[in-house]
Amino acid sequence: DNQDSEWFPDTGASDHIIGYPGNLHPLTPYHGSDGVMVGNGHTLPITHIGETTLGIGSSSIHLKDVLLVLDIKKDLLSVSKLTTDYPLIFEFDGHHFVIKDKTTNKTVAKGSK
Repeated sequence: DNQDSEWFPDTGASDHIIGYPGNLHPLTPYHGSDGVMVGNGHTLPITHIGETTLGIGSSSIHLKDVLLVLDIKKDLLSVSKLTTDYPLIFEFDGHHFVIKDKTTNKTVAKGSK
């Protein structure tokens, strides 16, 4: 259980995915039939859906429709969902990533591989 989750940007994820239920509010049971396919080809069940806050730098971003997948090993931040929901740009190089505000071009967060 990871209460202070570290998020990993994922360019292939269509949704944000988290493995610890205590970080989602409200926590709503998921009644769909979809699962999350992981790298080894297995499909992990989605148990709940909710919202959480991602702290970046001195600010935070509200993430909605976050999927709870109890067996996920790393919390995944969907690059496509984040840049669709907010005016943000992700930039990657071989060792780092930077998240910038699309309107001001100012860096709001950065991280390393």
